[in-house]
Amino acid sequence: MKRNLLTPVLTVFLLGGCLLGCSNPSKGATNSIELPDAFKNTNFAYAGYDPGVALLFDENKTPEIDNVSTHVDFYKVECDIKPLAQKGNMYFLYFKVTDQIIDDGYLKNNTEYKFWLSYENSTYFCGLSLNDESLTEPTITLMEGTL
Repeated sequence: MKRNLLTPVLTVFLLGGCLLGCSNPSKGATNSIELPDAFKNTNFAYAGYDPGVALLFDENKTPEIDNVSTHVDFYKVECDIKPLAQKGNMYFLYFKVTDQIIDDGYLKNNTEYKFWLSYENSTYFCGLSLNDESLTEPTITLMEGTL
C-alpha cells in the first residue's frame, strides 16, 4: 500500500521539478566566465546617420540590448542571450534577436550577433558583429558612456 502511494507522489515531484527546471535551459545554467566589475552600470551605444544599437549593463552586469532607430529612439530587443565566452582579454556576448518592434535599427529579427567586450587599464572596448567565426574584428564599434 505504501509503495503504491509513494510511486505517484515521487513521479509528480520528479515531473514537476523537471518542468520547472527544464523549461528554460539557460536558467540555472552556470557560467564560470564573468565580466570584470568595471562593467557594472555601464553602457555602450552606436548611433548616428545609420541605425544603431545600445548595450547596457546594470549593477549586476546583466545586459540589456536596445535597437536604435534612424530617429535615435531606443527600443528594447527581445533576444536569446548565450553564455559569455572569453578568448584572452576579449569577452564575447553571443545573442540571437527573437523579436523587436522596429525594423529600421541595426539589429534584425532571427539573426545571431556577438558583442566584443574588453576592459584593460581603464580602457573599454565594445564592438558588434554578426556571429560569424571567420570575422577577426567587429563590424561596428560602440562608444562607452554615451547614454
